[in-house]
Amino acid sequence: MNVTYSNTEITATLISLDKEMISPLTLVISLESKARVRMKIEDPNDPERYKVPYPDPEYKEPGNSANTRYKVLVREFPFSVHIYRTEDEKVIFDTSSHELVFQNQLLSLGTTLPSTLLYGIGEDSARS
Repeated sequence: MNVTYSNTEITATLISLDKEMISPLTLVISLESKARVRMKIEDPNDPERYKVPYPDPEYKEPGNSANTRYKVLVREFPFSVHIYRTEDEKVIFDTSSHELVFQNQLLSLGTTLPSTLLYGIGEDSARS
């Protein structure tokens, strides 16, 4: 995996040896504002692959790594994304206990959340 950190986003190329998985994948984590981060996982070989039609909001003060209330860390092996609140170093988003699955008819990315008060994570959720 190749991870690149910039002032406003993190990009990575994810490669799987599993023949059922789509590979490579492109991960883009955008620091959209001081309190908002957006994560996209896309198939670079099929730009026409269906994506949920969701408008990209505009921000008056876009985020950057110097002014956000969070830090983002992408671990290469095993692949995981961790988002920490800078104020107290508390993990607020963690994919390390769940495997990423990206197949033709299935996308699965599990998370561990520290609270039931978080929202905007996805379309389906399960209590653990």
